Amino acid sequence: MPAGHHPTVFELGRKMINVLVGSSVAAENLQEVLTVYGKLVATTIKEPGCVSYELLQLRDDPCELMLAERWLSQEHLDAHTRTAHFIEAMTKLETLETAAPAMIYTRAVSSTRLPGVVFIAGTERGGTASPTSTGYLLEASPTSECGPHSH
Repeated sequence: MPAGHHPTVFELGRKMINVLVGSSVAAENLQEVLTVYGKLVATTIKEPGCVSYELLQLRDDPCELMLAERWLSQEHLDAHTRTAHFIEAMTKLETLETAAPAMIYTRAVSSTRLPGVVFIAGTERGGTASPTSTGYLLEASPTSECGPHSH
């Protein structure tokens, strides 16, 4: 890139790394797993290059989880996997969940909402939405019960 060139959102997006890791948790371990992930998410989102980092629960069975990560580059992701908080969390989770192999994706086609366009989801379970300089910081309360739910 020429000196002084600032990458466009499109250029950044093409280089971003998206990671999806599914896992299953026994009902008796779910609360502990959610606590471990809660700490991991809160710390990881502050790392350089971390665009987003969230734990999702399957709508019909909250014991089925999906860790969804977005990083500016492979180098940022690699650095994350060497942090003390990541290693500690993975050590704890190893005996509490059955995780699938990580699936790593790059962007193919995308549509993105811009900062300032507020979309608030996940607050139906008692979560909160706090204003920040670029939009809203969302914190949803995870479900700690396993099994099918009707929505």
